[in-house]
Amino acid sequence: METTQAWPSPRERALFTLLFFTGLRISEATGLHWCDVDLDRGRVTLHDPKGRQTVTLPLARQAVDALKDLERQTEWVFPAVKRTGEVASMGYPSSGVSGRHTAESGVEWSPHDLRRTFISVGESIGVPSAAVRRLTNHVVDRRDAHDGHIDFDADDLAPHVQRVADALEGLASGTRGDVVTLRPNTDRPTEQPGDAALQSRG
Repeated sequence: METTQAWPSPRERALFTLLFFTGLRISEATGLHWCDVDLDRGRVTLHDPKGRQTVTLPLARQAVDALKDLERQTEWVFPAVKRTGEVASMGYPSSGVSGRHTAESGVEWSPHDLRRTFISVGESIGVPSAAVRRLTNHVVDRRDAHDGHIDFDADDLAPHVQRVADALEGLASGTRGDVVTLRPNTDRPTEQPGDAALQSRG
């Protein structure tokens, strides 16, 4: 986290922080409009996300603080100037944000690493799986005996997202908080989920 917070670009710092403390998909984050962000209440509305439904999710204090540092110069939270001169949403930051981080810290990461880390930490500290799925906007299976009959609104989910964010902050800073040992990532047997992202504090 120390490396990312030293980046000179407020936009890039805020994007990393938002992804780290919310588990949002990169397309959900970069496609945000300011009209869909309520920093006073700590809420963000996603229109037609992967689940094909408009959802309102809570933002942790850390994410709100990061977005407050951004200037509102365009309708986009993360704007970018295209080759045509048009201002639109920021694209996938593989060669920009994550590339700079890799060069400065020597640790590779991807936006999806941050999403996996959020999910893994949430489950490891005992946040209900149904709540974690809703916070990360996974499609709810209404046929599932558990998923289909548990409804969470943004107010219900707010304490859960804050708990995960606090645990992530503790883990990234070395104080750990109430984080327990993470399960190994079956795709990467030699490292824990999100290790690459969390090592960014160095």
